[in-house]
Amino acid sequence: PCPQLEGKVTLSGTRRLIGLLGREPAAGAACSLAGWGARGHGGLSPTLQELEVAVLDVRMCNNSRFWNGEITPTMICFQGRRGGSAPSKVGSW
Repeated sequence: PCPQLEGKVTLSGTRRLIGLLGREPAAGAACSLAGWGARGHGGLSPTLQELEVAVLDVRMCNNSRFWNGEITPTMICFQGRRGGSAPSKVGSW
């Protein structure tokens, strides 16, 4: 089951809607991701998480060193902007 908010959100100066890009970001673009995704120790995070990332070229991510062809057209490959993070993927599986 997907995590859900406990109730309606009242918009304010600190709570607002974000616009969606509407197109795939280009390789090299800096992005901010947010979600309740799986954590390293397993299971979903109980709180909304945010991560600053850089979008990577899909061809580079799909090579045998990283994802070996597992990145599909509905996925985006990215790398955390902090040093030492490996390429990751997000999208529809």
